[in-house]
Amino acid sequence: MTTWYAPLYIPGEICGTVGADPSTPPDQCLAMVRAQVDADSVSAPPAVTPQLRQVVNEAREHGIDLKIVVLDRNPPNDPPLRDVATVVGSDHPDATVLVLSPSFVGSYSSHFPRSTLEIGEDNAKTGNPVVSAQ
Repeated sequence: MTTWYAPLYIPGEICGTVGADPSTPPDQCLAMVRAQVDADSVSAPPAVTPQLRQVVNEAREHGIDLKIVVLDRNPPNDPPLRDVATVVGSDHPDATVLVLSPSFVGSYSSHFPRSTLEIGEDNAKTGNPVVSAQ
């Protein structure tokens, strides 16, 4: 039996998340993002990382294993953010993953239904990653 997987588009904008040169291949930047999330549950620009860690800790107090990735620039559209969330989620199958850019949101969760995630995504489009993650 052949298992089909949807192709993933990892946007180059993910390189800004880890401070890498924009010419770095996106897959290399994604590997750095995954390592940061593995270590700290957050991969984001330094200015917002402490506040996002607090959001992750608050979620943990409510029984939610939350992982957050923040892109400092928008990709061309929002589906790549879901692809990033899916890749990070494959490393953390019991987690809920939130990926934010200034105008877009993507998510992954094995616990919450897609309809719930999409309602949350609509509400999270604030332009402020800390407010969006709450």
